[in-house]
Amino acid sequence: MVSVKAEQAQLTNGSTPTWPGDVVALTGEGVDIALNVAGGDTLTPTIAATRVGGRIHQVGYTADRIAPLDIFVAIEHATNIRIATAGSRASFEALVRAMQRHAIRPSIDKAFDLEHLDDALEYLASGGHLGKVIVNLDF
Repeated sequence: MVSVKAEQAQLTNGSTPTWPGDVVALTGEGVDIALNVAGGDTLTPTIAATRVGGRIHQVGYTADRIAPLDIFVAIEHATNIRIATAGSRASFEALVRAMQRHAIRPSIDKAFDLEHLDDALEYLASGGHLGKVIVNLDF
């Protein structure tokens, strides 16, 4: 999971049971945005790691498709959960083959370094872009 606060970025893989508290201690209030690719029983701890009104972008379910939810933690954090779907792996592989075969490259409107993630999200939310808005993840 990548957890991001306005002026910093921290990477955690959720390997210890105390990681939500560790993230809150690191940020002071929890993260603004969390990216969760595991789903399953990682959802409630991810909510616990967000600030009040924070956002979770749920983009996968590698741990499990069913996510038990501690409703009290969800209410306490007032977290917004956004679900992203991308279709099947077979469809994605067919898309990549077609793009390679026809030399199709996505149009990139603007690129941001990770430390400017807030600016990237504001730019994306403004809706004025024509093409992809990307964030460079250099770890």
